[in-house]
Amino acid sequence: MNAERSKWPALPLTEQIKTIEQEMTRLDKRVRHFENIYAKTSLPNVIKKSIVEIVRFSKDLLFNRILNREALRLSEQESQARKRFDTDMAVQQKIAPLKTAVRHNSRRLDNAHLTNGG
Repeated sequence: MNAERSKWPALPLTEQIKTIEQEMTRLDKRVRHFENIYAKTSLPNVIKKSIVEIVRFSKDLLFNRILNREALRLSEQESQARKRFDTDMAVQQKIAPLKTAVRHNSRRLDNAHLTNGG
């Protein structure tokens, strides 16, 4: 038994326990640190993170595509409205001289009717 006791230091048992508890606390911190590193770098987690990034990128890409499609649709509607407006203006320009001629002829007829005693 004395041979077994000689392997241990001459420190009192309470101090040996304190030292062991301190070492255990330090080792627990190291284990947590390495678990965090493993969680970040393990293959399943890296794959999961990559999949999440791909899904997020795909969602953003699809959302932007939908927004661009809506913007193109609006610009097509604006273009069609401009064409209708241009067409209406062209028709108005063609009709304007005819309206003027009708008004002028109408006044002439009214004057002729008044002068003939109508």
